[in-house]
Amino acid sequence: MKIKGLDNVNKNLNNFTKNVQKLSGTSNIYITSLLNPKFMAKYISNKYQSLENFLADSDFSEIPFEQIPEKDLDKLVSKSTPFNTWKDMLAKAMNEYVAKKLGF
Repeated sequence: MKIKGLDNVNKNLNNFTKNVQKLSGTSNIYITSLLNPKFMAKYISNKYQSLENFLADSDFSEIPFEQIPEKDLDKLVSKSTPFNTWKDMLAKAMNEYVAKKLGF
């Protein structure tokens, strides 16, 4: 007796397994992959296509990113985005990145 739909379930599980294996081999994820143009447009503004554009339009335009204190990033993110902190924004970006890589 054959149950309809199990072939699709099996195929989806195999694809999911392959995607997990690919993702587990990733050791570095660039911030530009997380805060990509789609994420920036969705949560911040169509005006900003990158983190660089976002920061260029702030008080931090002349400061290298690595030198911006996290508390100052928190203030900018809280004021300019739906997120409360820089870490909240990165967590959302990471969740979306992983979901996309896993095929959701």
